[in-house]
Amino acid sequence: MTEYEVTSRDLRVREKPSIGPTGILGALSIGDIVEVDDTPPATIAGHVWLHHERGWSAERTQNGSWVGLELVPDILPVPAPGPTPEIEPELPAAGVLFSPEQIEAIQGIVAQAVDEKLLPYWLHAATMANAWDSLSGYLTEEE
Repeated sequence: MTEYEVTSRDLRVREKPSIGPTGILGALSIGDIVEVDDTPPATIAGHVWLHHERGWSAERTQNGSWVGLELVPDILPVPAPGPTPEIEPELPAAGVLFSPEQIEAIQGIVAQAVDEKLLPYWLHAATMANAWDSLSGYLTEEE
């Protein structure tokens, strides 16, 4: 069985495919869902007819200018989220906080701070505290 959604107001349900006034069993409303069975579609009076659990209804006109039933797409269910895996952060080797390029750049900044007598202010900056600890050995070697 395949599901179709009604897209036309008061879509007639009939005993057999026809557009005449007889054989009407009822009507479907916009948004109703019907299960179309395996009976082959019938093309009669310029319409394509589908058989469902309540009878026959026009799916559409042959030229597609009017549509009464649209196929409901198969939507795969979205799986419930599982537990978030814990990822261990990649830590640098013990005692290594910066790459050689980063150390060189920081040394340049520190040297400029010394030249401009800004080193005491710079050392108190919270964001550079670890850099100072890492570079203190390098500065004492160069002096």
